[in-house]
Amino acid sequence: GFSKGQLLALKLGGSGLLSVAGLENIGASGGTGLFTQSTGTHTVGTFLIVANSGTGRLQLDGGSLAVTLGEAVGFGSIAPATGTLNQTAGVHTIAGNLALGPSTGGVGTLNLFGGSMSAGAVGLGAAVDGSLAFTGSAGGNGFLSVSGGSLNVAGALTAFNGSFINL
Repeated sequence: GFSKGQLLALKLGGSGLLSVAGLENIGASGGTGLFTQSTGTHTVGTFLIVANSGTGRLQLDGGSLAVTLGEAVGFGSIAPATGTLNQTAGVHTIAGNLALGPSTGGVGTLNLFGGSMSAGAVGLGAAVDGSLAFTGSAGGNGFLSVSGGSLNVAGALTAFNGSFINL
């Protein structure tokens, strides 16, 4: 979904390979995006944004997802955004920051039901700059629920007021 009112749904399965050299948006500019991965290999060369001023959902049910620089869920660069990342299985690696709800008016939710996820640092409702580095200020609302699987954070996990963690 790249503009208001549009819906884009993608699915990666089997022995499929998706390699994005630069930025990947799932639900942008008022549109709605859904990406479902059941198996296969998915790599992102820079940033993965689930809901960039739109509505987005990433459903990881298996396979591997590797993000080179950073990932944001519910990032409103020009308008509020609502993003959801559900992981039931698979391996999800983020070399840099994972920002949940980093923008004012944005909502970012991570539901980890299974599989493994790792990130350099995690911020809930923590504002970011253009390179997804945490600024130390409050952003929107971030929600994190880990009911299965494992979440490994190399650095800090920071939650601002209005955010919620369920372990």
